[in-house]
Amino acid sequence: MVNAECIRKSGTCRGVFYGDDPFKFMEPVFLLQLAISSLLTNFCQLLFRPLGQTSIIGQIMAGLIAGPSALSRNSIIKEKVFPQPSQYVQETLSLYGSVFIFFLAGVRMDMGTIKNSGKKEWSIGLTTFFLPLLLSVPIAVAYKKISSLDKLLRNNLASIASLFSTTSFHVVASVLHELKLLNTEVGRLAMSSSMISVLLSWILLDLGVTFKQTVMKGYGVGVFFKLMACSVVVVLFIYYIMRPIMLWMVRRTEEGRPIKRSYLYSLVILILGCCFLSEALGKHVVFTAAFLGVCVPGGPPLGSALVEKLDCFITVILLPLYLVVNFEDVDFYHINARSFFIIGSLCLIASLGKFIGTVLPCFYFDIPLKESIPLGLVLSTLGLLDLQFYKSAQVLGYFDSSIFGAMSISIIMVTGFVAPVVRVIYNPSNKYRGYKTRTLQHNNLQTELPILVCVHNQENVPALINLLEATHPVEEHPMAVYLLQLVELVGLSAPILIPYQPAKTSDSQRSGRAIFNAFKIFQRNNPGVNTMQAFTSIAPYATMHDDICTLALDKKVCFIIVPFHKQWHLDGEVESVSRRNVNQNVLMKAPCSVGMLIDRGTLTGRRSILGSWAYFRVAMIFLGGADDREALSLAMRMAQHPKVNLTVIRLVPIGDNMLVMDEMERMLDEEVIREFRLSTIGYSDRVLYREEGVTDGIGTINLIRSLDNSFDLILVGRRHEKDSPFLEGSVEWDEFPFIGYIGDMIISTDFKRRVSILVVQQHDFASQVALGKAKARFRHLYSCDMP
Repeated sequence: MVNAECIRKSGTCRGVFYGDDPFKFMEPVFLLQLAISSLLTNFCQLLFRPLGQTSIIGQIMAGLIAGPSALSRNSIIKEKVFPQPSQYVQETLSLYGSVFIFFLAGVRMDMGTIKNSGKKEWSIGLTTFFLPLLLSVPIAVAYKKISSLDKLLRNNLASIASLFSTTSFHVVASVLHELKLLNTEVGRLAMSSSMISVLLSWILLDLGVTFKQTVMKGYGVGVFFKLMACSVVVVLFIYYIMRPIMLWMVRRTEEGRPIKRSYLYSLVILILGCCFLSEALGKHVVFTAAFLGVCVPGGPPLGSALVEKLDCFITVILLPLYLVVNFEDVDFYHINARSFFIIGSLCLIASLGKFIGTVLPCFYFDIPLKESIPLGLVLSTLGLLDLQFYKSAQVLGYFDSSIFGAMSISIIMVTGFVAPVVRVIYNPSNKYRGYKTRTLQHNNLQTELPILVCVHNQENVPALINLLEATHPVEEHPMAVYLLQLVELVGLSAPILIPYQPAKTSDSQRSGRAIFNAFKIFQRNNPGVNTMQAFTSIAPYATMHDDICTLALDKKVCFIIVPFHKQWHLDGEVESVSRRNVNQNVLMKAPCSVGMLIDRGTLTGRRSILGSWAYFRVAMIFLGGADDREALSLAMRMAQHPKVNLTVIRLVPIGDNMLVMDEMERMLDEEVIREFRLSTIGYSDRVLYREEGVTDGIGTINLIRSLDNSFDLILVGRRHEKDSPFLEGSVEWDEFPFIGYIGDMIISTDFKRRVSILVVQQHDFASQVALGKAKARFRHLYSCDMP
């Protein structure tokens, strides 16, 4: 075995060319440990991701592989890479990592969720706390009486059952985030319920640990009450001294500005000071760190800044090292089969208790099984914070390394089963399907048109308002506008979808005040806007589309307008990949038609359409198909506006290309064109319809180029067949393929005037229904069998 004194000696390694062995110096050995732990963790996560597993599975597997179950089983690797003296540095940084892991978990918690929870959330939270205990603890007592186990395991079976019965908010939030279910009904219910359950679980664990450390070890009841009093002192100190300091930091930060670095550095020092105070009073640091995180004002500027600054370092560097340290003494081969069976069965029973404790209240509150089953599975998961509780119990002497290893493998069993099953059985986008009349084409001009307008920032507002004005919202053609401001979730775990309330503006909604005021002015200037409601969605970009689709479904919206992910400015272009993904998800899963507004500068002028003296020039390029018919329906509404000059250009194939067009689609196109021409007979001075013969895709490109400097806005359909005669032989336009061939052609064309584009997509189910009706009419008229 390597000489301990040799590796402890001071000085740095001069290098192999000077004859120094780097494995005999602390610094290079520790750096190698960091590299191996990070590499193993990321490799295992990458390996298990195609199997539908969450990151905790790969993290635990990486710890087991680095430990004596695999790599450290080799004596050379154990002596060179993981020598005994280096464990002091590992354990120190591991403790530092655990403090900030719990702190960040607390920062992401929003205690206001408990205050706003209803009977449903409280019922699920309470049953998922009590029922696992009622099922697992009696069975643990029975195991203790009938099984011949070693003394340490037998005396702590009830503690093991209690630990398995706890629910962690951070674990639930992490699983929902990785499954992309945060914004779903299941996700919101799981977050609220787990918040209630985790509060009770932490109180139970604190009481249980303190009781075992004092009364059960013979220190007396007096010491127990002293420690509990110390807990109260720490809580009061954090809440009445630390929290006001943090609120003062927030007040001193200007709106929209990042918080000062000096505040962040001071806060980190205060965190470590509070943890020292907790240890000095005999309380475990993880509870103090978690409660301190809960007291941090969530979201920007403080909560989001702390998560942004600490999360990367903690997750990439300290977390892998923390896992390696946790499993440095866990040898899988030394785990007794009988002990593992008993521990695993207790874990399964506790998880079953959580599942039943979720499904029973769901049945009472009439929550369908398709949502209650995945909800019960998600609340049954175990994760990183549970692993920390198990390790803390081992450090306190309640478990040995074999019991901790068996409990860690139980996490793999439960969560490894839950995550893939939830992915298979629950698809939140299914509820958005089957609403066949949620389109512009099926909405009568005389009935109210409900539109959902999505906004990221103030720069999107002028173009969107002018577009809404162009649709002519008057009393004869009423409109309902639902405004949704999209804000990225940073510093919190629970997504928020809340109505905007001017009298009760929260920190998360202050940035939307100017946006809301602009749309209120729009409503005041347009008497046809009967309804104007504003909402704020604070969510990760990966699941933000669920809020958009859910709100559209609840408000029975016919048309969603989303801003394009790329913005053009005088000083350059700004493109957001995250916003692009939001738009793509909305296009795929929306319960109604969608319009994507590509603003290139012509719609952002200060003067509105109604207040301007000039005509607003709109062109609609009609190739045919469901999306073009939907865009033409919007053009029909714009044609009613007295200051909109509309030109509809229909491309007509020349030559043999006409034979390849679908007959059913042709019938539907002719019907819409006929309806458009009839509805605009009285507007011949402002509305022009013309047909242009096109032989191939090059002719389409030349037509688009001929529109230069003639229009302010061009309406196009999104989807067209690649083998369409209007696209044949054209250059492959692939800069923005998800907006369609024609939209991409227009963006790629170098117009002198920065024309804006609205790309329209009709709801898939509506187009299928329309096609089916056309086939039925065709059979009736021509008495022939159609496929």
